Amino acid sequence: SFKAKSPEITVNELNPDAGSADELEAIRANATNTGPQAPDVIDVGLAFGPQAKAEGLIQPYKVQAWDEIAPEIKDADGFWAGSYYGVMAFGVNTDLVPTVPTKWDDLLKPEYAASFALTGDPRASNQAILAILSAGLSRGAEAGEASGTKGLEFMAELNKAG
Repeated sequence: SFKAKSPEITVNELNPDAGSADELEAIRANATNTGPQAPDVIDVGLAFGPQAKAEGLIQPYKVQAWDEIAPEIKDADGFWAGSYYGVMAFGVNTDLVPTVPTKWDDLLKPEYAASFALTGDPRASNQAILAILSAGLSRGAEAGEASGTKGLEFMAELNKAG
């Protein structure tokens, strides 16, 4: 890691565990502040990279391995790039939910009532956005807006189911 290779350089991450929208808000809030509370790096979902660029919140920087990053997961000018990804999975406390759901539609069963929560607000968390899109894909929607719409419809149905 950069920190291990360059321990003499202090990197301000502010709150690396914050949601993507919160990370961008930290930049906005500190836009005129050159002190240590302005983050040097951020860790946001791919959907938030173009937004940060459009708002002028980030500057271009191409990492050493830039040429190895697939074009579809990086900005051509170096403003953002995907460096890792997560795989969508159900996290289940089997002490409380003995039968693990294996697909989104399982969550509509009465045995899962009041047992589901997103990992954040889909308006601010890339992980929560991906959960919505994943639910939509499970309903046969194409990736993109269609899966978002179908995913939101699923969540409304899930909410009605309890």
